[in-house]
Amino acid sequence: MQAQAALDRALGQRQPALNLSTGFDRSRGAGAAFNAELRVDWVLYDFGVADAATRQARHALLAVMDEQRGEVLAAVAQGAQLFAAAQAALGRLDAAAQNLGTAQENARAAVARYGAGAATLSDKLQAETAVAQNKLEHARVSSQWLAARGTLALAMGLAAAWPLVLPPADTAQPALPAAPHLEQLLDEARANHPRIIAARSRWSEAQSRASSIDAERWGSVSAGARAGRSRASSADVVSATSSVGIEWSLPLWFDRGVLRSRMKDALGQVQVRAVGIEEAERQVASQVWQEGQALIAEIDGLRASREVLDTAEAALRVASERFRQGAGGFRDVLAAQSNAANARFQWVESRANLARAQWRLAAAVGRFGTALTP
Repeated sequence: MQAQAALDRALGQRQPALNLSTGFDRSRGAGAAFNAELRVDWVLYDFGVADAATRQARHALLAVMDEQRGEVLAAVAQGAQLFAAAQAALGRLDAAAQNLGTAQENARAAVARYGAGAATLSDKLQAETAVAQNKLEHARVSSQWLAARGTLALAMGLAAAWPLVLPPADTAQPALPAAPHLEQLLDEARANHPRIIAARSRWSEAQSRASSIDAERWGSVSAGARAGRSRASSADVVSATSSVGIEWSLPLWFDRGVLRSRMKDALGQVQVRAVGIEEAERQVASQVWQEGQALIAEIDGLRASREVLDTAEAALRVASERFRQGAGGFRDVLAAQSNAANARFQWVESRANLARAQWRLAAAVGRFGTALTP
């Protein structure tokens, strides 16, 4: 609002100004006196002061808009991180339920073999302990899911207890994204990131301010016209006054160095804003590079975690089948069951980490989304 108001004031300098002044005076024993005057002032030419002021205000408005766009980008990225955290918590809850189901299935097998005399009491107790531990883990993960869902609801402006429904976590193996082309993303960020664009607008604003101050040396040419009516208290005659003129207001150099100091300050601001552009470009480039490397690592991590999950589940199937056939001990089942449970949780975390990395890199580039292929 303030930037738009400044632009409106700058544009208004090109318009004529119309002023009306009136006065009335009444004295005891002397009658009444009044006067009324209408004055029009219009700056015809100011050697570029108004144009530079308009450019300065327009660049300031653009800078504010880009700064706000950067804030919106950060807010969207933060909301996406909260969504990814909630979806990861939901995935962990699904994995915990799957782990509990596996433990219960193996416990039923252990109880059946113990009843048939083919398993020891230790096997039965270990199986029941594993079920209890998985129930405890499921309760803990369920609490984490409710906390993450409440945090996401609050970020969306809803009540913490609002029953948000998230899409179910896809446990299938996703298509791995291609490694980002960091050089192209760096070029895109330098050209389109709101922080860099805002810094360039601030630099242009400072340049326009310096141009406006420099143009003030030559003053301005303006036209003025006035017309009025007045009557003195001692006379009954109403007199009319009017005038039209053109004047050139030229400031002298004897201003105690005020204009020169303002010019030095403006040029100093231009240099500061130029440094601000370089600093913004360095920060954005550093962030893009770091988030790009993090995404590449998460892609490799997701591939590795899927291999771990496939291997752990295959080992669990083999150990469970051997135990049911009496060819293996229940300790092997417990070890394979624990490895599979950890692998499921790692798989969920890897998927969530990949989503977070994609959103962070998109925000670093300046995009509202996760599509990072050129």
